[in-house]
Amino acid sequence: LIILICSVMLAEGFREMGIMPTSLVMVIFLSVIIVSSITPGYGYGIFSAFIATLACDYFITSPRLAFSFTNGSPITLVTMLLASLLTSTITYNMNNQARLAKERELRANMMYEITQELLIARNLDSIIEIGCRYLMEHLKRPVIYYFGDPLLQVGKYYINEDSAIKKDVFLQDFDMVHEIFLSI
Repeated sequence: LIILICSVMLAEGFREMGIMPTSLVMVIFLSVIIVSSITPGYGYGIFSAFIATLACDYFITSPRLAFSFTNGSPITLVTMLLASLLTSTITYNMNNQARLAKERELRANMMYEITQELLIARNLDSIIEIGCRYLMEHLKRPVIYYFGDPLLQVGKYYINEDSAIKKDVFLQDFDMVHEIFLSI
């Protein structure tokens, strides 16, 4: 709304300088495009198109300072609505693509880090530890790895220091883990 008010004030200043009304409509139309591009979704753009059309009709077209929906106001409204919808759609898609690109970049960086650590790993235990640590960081869950029967407690566990799950609580469900182990 502030952007629209500023554009109307700017258009009024240009009108005082003798600029043609068609150019003044473009100043207000530009505010619709700005609102559509900086706000999420379509609602603000559509709302700004309606307000801008009313502002054009009230401040720019004759008779000035009165509403008279003639002289192309419906065409102006439809044009501003289409422009705001188009701008909102393009902006939404652009922001969505930027978010997806950031996620892909983070995933690629994580894979690079894992690969670098695995290249310097010297034995099976360090490979398992690296894998469990990255699973734990990525899934944000504690990870346990058993290389034998869980009832014999032959395994290793990895728990974040800031995890709400404590070691003793994490390791007390050996019966359930044993059943899963036997079913594999």
